[in-house]
Amino acid sequence: MILAPSAERSTVFTVARNSLWMLALILPFLGQAFPYGVPLFFPCVLMCFVLSILCAAWHNGFLAIRIGCGAFPLAVVLALMFFLYGLLLSASWDISLHSEIANSVAIILLWIATINRPFTQEGMKRVVNWFMVFMILVAIILALLGLIKFLLFLRGHRLAFVEAASAGRYPWGTSLTVDYNMYALSILAGAIGTLSWLLSTHSTIRRIVASGLFIGLCVVGFLAGSRRFWIIAPVSFALLTLGLIRQRNGSTARRGFAVLFIMLAVGAVALYKTDTVDWNELMGTGWDLQYRLATLLDAESSGGMEGRFSRWQFSLHLLTDMRVWVGNGFDYLSLYSCKFEDCSGAGYPHNPLISALLYAGVPGMLSVLALVLYFMYCGMRLLLMDRGMPFLGTLLIVHLPFTMISSNGPFAVKSIFVIGLLCSFYLWQEMRYQEKDGSMRLQRLFSGFRGAL
Repeated sequence: MILAPSAERSTVFTVARNSLWMLALILPFLGQAFPYGVPLFFPCVLMCFVLSILCAAWHNGFLAIRIGCGAFPLAVVLALMFFLYGLLLSASWDISLHSEIANSVAIILLWIATINRPFTQEGMKRVVNWFMVFMILVAIILALLGLIKFLLFLRGHRLAFVEAASAGRYPWGTSLTVDYNMYALSILAGAIGTLSWLLSTHSTIRRIVASGLFIGLCVVGFLAGSRRFWIIAPVSFALLTLGLIRQRNGSTARRGFAVLFIMLAVGAVALYKTDTVDWNELMGTGWDLQYRLATLLDAESSGGMEGRFSRWQFSLHLLTDMRVWVGNGFDYLSLYSCKFEDCSGAGYPHNPLISALLYAGVPGMLSVLALVLYFMYCGMRLLLMDRGMPFLGTLLIVHLPFTMISSNGPFAVKSIFVIGLLCSFYLWQEMRYQEKDGSMRLQRLFSGFRGAL
C-alpha cells in the first residue's frame, strides 16, 4: 500500500482512513487556489477522524486511543480559546468567523487522527514523500487550468465558473481566484516540491522532468501577478537548496542545477528563435508587470504595501487603554469595512496579530504570536537538523509571509496548519525515537558494565 506507513494489516477501513487522511492534507491547497465552492475539508477530516478512532479501537481497544497533548495542539487550542472569547464580546458575527471556528476544530480532529495512526520512522518519511508527490500533481493541475484560463483571456474569452466564483471581479493573469496570492502559494508549494525532487534524484531523466515542471510552475506563479510570489519564491528556493545540500551530497544538487540551467538556456533560445510570444499583448492583459512592481510601496495604488500600513495604523485609533488588555470582540470588522471599503462586508487589518489584539487584547495577540513562533521553530528545525525534512520546513516558513499580511484570524488559511501539523508530528516522532535509542544505549551500557563486573 502506498499510504500504509507501517506493518498494520490492511483492511477496507484502514485504506479508507489513509486515503481520507492524505486527501485532508491536500484539500487546503486545492481549495485556496481553485473556486470549487463546496466545503470539503471539514467533512473529509471528520470522516478521517471517525475511521482513525474506530481503527485504533479495533486493533488496540478504546483505552489505547491517544489525544496527544503536544505543543502543536496546545498552541492551536490556546489561540482558539481567545478567538471564542472575542466572539463572546462581539455584537454580531460575520460568516467568515464561523469558517475559522470550523477550520480550528478540523485541525484538532486531524491531529488526533494523525497520532492514532501507527507510523514507523521510515514510514513517516515515505508519507511525507507521497504528500510531496500529490502536492506537485495538484500544482500541475492548477497551473494547467491557470494557463488555459490565461490564454483564453488573451483571446477575449472568460471561463464561466471562474467569473461566477469571482463575483464580477475576474482574477489577474493565470490565477483562478481573486485572491491571487493564495493561488500563487499553492503553485509555489508545487515548485518547492519539484525543486526538492530535482536536487535529490540521481536519475538524469527525472532531473529533466523535474526541471521542466519547476520552470513551468515558476512561470505560472509569476504570471499570477502575486508580488509576494516574486519576492518569496527566490528566498524559498535558496532556503530549500541550503537545507538539501546540508543533508545530502552536494554533487547531487550540483548535477540537478546543471540540468536546470541547461533547460533554462534551451527554453530561452527556443522562445527567442520561434518568436511565438507577443510580449506587448502579454503585458496588456489587464495586469501591467511594471505597474504591479510599482505598487509595492505606492500608497495611491490598490493593493500596495502602503494600503496595509494604513490599515495597521487605523487599528491604533480603535484601541483604548482598557481595550488593549481585554479586547473588544470582532466589531472592528464593520469599522474597517466602512473605513476602507463600502460598508457592505467585513474589513480587517490584514494581519492576524493585530486582529487578535483587537478582538482579545494583548493576551489574544500573545497566543497568536506563540503559534507563529512555534511554526518558525518547526520550520527552521526541519531545515537544520540532520534527519530533517527541508521540503516541509521550507513550505512552513514561506507560509508565514503569505498569511501574516493577508488573513484576518489565525485560522483563515488552512494550509499553514496542515503543514504545521506534519512538521510538528515529524519532530514529535523524531524525539520519541531519539529517546528510545537513548534508553537502549543506556541499557547496553549497564549490561556491559554488569558483564565486566
